[in-house]
Amino acid sequence: MAMNPSAAELEPRVSLLRDDDAWRDERLRTTWRALWAQSPGATLFQTWDWQYNHWRYLTRRARTFLLTVGEPEPVLMGVFYQVRDKRSGLPKVAFVGDDQADNHLLLVQPGVPESVGARAIGEFLKQRLVRVPLVAFTNVPESSWTGRVLQLVRSDRNARFSELVTTEAFAISLPQTPEEYLAGLGKWTRHHARDDLRRLQQQHDLKFAVYTDAGEQCLSAIESVDRARWGDGSNYWRSAMRDFERSCMRGLASSGSFLSIVLWLDNKPAAFVFGGVSGSTWLLLRTGYNPNIAPKLSIGKVTFLYAIQHAIRQGLRECDLSRGGEAYKQWLGGVARTNLQFLVYRSSFDRWLSQALASLMESARSNSFLRASYLRLRKEDANR
Repeated sequence: MAMNPSAAELEPRVSLLRDDDAWRDERLRTTWRALWAQSPGATLFQTWDWQYNHWRYLTRRARTFLLTVGEPEPVLMGVFYQVRDKRSGLPKVAFVGDDQADNHLLLVQPGVPESVGARAIGEFLKQRLVRVPLVAFTNVPESSWTGRVLQLVRSDRNARFSELVTTEAFAISLPQTPEEYLAGLGKWTRHHARDDLRRLQQQHDLKFAVYTDAGEQCLSAIESVDRARWGDGSNYWRSAMRDFERSCMRGLASSGSFLSIVLWLDNKPAAFVFGGVSGSTWLLLRTGYNPNIAPKLSIGKVTFLYAIQHAIRQGLRECDLSRGGEAYKQWLGGVARTNLQFLVYRSSFDRWLSQALASLMESARSNSFLRASYLRLRKEDANR
């Protein structure tokens, strides 16, 4: 469908996804997947399967909204839900997945004017801010079509009722050969990595395993390392989160998009990297290492370097290291990009209340006794 200025006349529509039958509607899934395939920059977080699995396993009771523009074939689509804000505890509306997804985008046909998106978001805010004090658009790449739409929306709103925050995300532009990549890291980095790898080979039975099938050996290895790395804080202690993670990995594998590297030392999983491949980009979803195995050596970085070199050999041209400014991302050659967090409040009082409650809850989280009690209760609940 070719877009032109008359597209501004298209009416945004907000409807409810009430139950499993709505999510499983074949026409809706087919329409979404077709638009996903056309939408610039769309990642696995925007796939219908990822969003459905998130709702199915983690937020089934949440009110979920489908935003569309265009009939009968939509030129813009997005899915949102109503949840509690983790920072303040207040109800809010956000993209499905909210902070658990490293980026969020509206699906859009190429050539759709940003004014169409701005009008759709404006109508969405008008409808939802009657019901909740906050609508949050988190982890939106600044350079994306959606990012430009949000900046356009912000320019038209009262600054007292909104807040725009920028955060970092990193990605590595992959060269043609592993040798070129290693050369770009610098002499000290190469020496450090090679020394750690040599010592691991001398002291352990070392094996890098590449998985594309998300079989039980791979999934169990990832889970074992994650629990060792994060202890009671590991998501795998929560049965719902464990089911969600496994379902997403198997879904990626069924579509031919799953890629994981696991480092085995003495037949024990020691570190892993896994993610989904879309086009020529490998989007990393989770990484981890067991701090109890070879604690004096950088097994996580060694695994990462092997994984990146494998990706280059497979013809991939970008490794998306996702959000967060961890030091290892720059060590690996990652270049910073900017994500947007655009928060829209119902009123200036709601903004003040949200910030006050967030400060209070942050103080509670920093209390070591309260945090330890929370993690213990969460683990006990997961084991019931």
